[in-house]
Amino acid sequence: MTDRINSLEHARRQLGLGQADLAKILGMTQGHYSKVVRRKVPLSSKLEDSMHVWLDANGVANNVEGGSELRMRELAASIRTQCIELMQLADRALFERGSAGR
Repeated sequence: MTDRINSLEHARRQLGLGQADLAKILGMTQGHYSKVVRRKVPLSSKLEDSMHVWLDANGVANNVEGGSELRMRELAASIRTQCIELMQLADRALFERGSAGR
């Protein structure tokens, strides 16, 4: 478990993701993510599974990457982060448009 958290944090930093970005991907708040990383709260099996899936999807299990492969992963992480932000902005715009019509 500790190794998985260490791997997660290492990968997060390598990919240039903030805690809030990865927390969203894993379906939690940044505050809860921070507590998990600092071992202030126990790691649930559901969260551990999500971490495992994310680590595997980002090639951390192999941990052997060339420069171009790492850059592709960094770009993919950036695109995911931007897509999340875009979806949040679109949701907000739709909500505001719906509220204005009432």
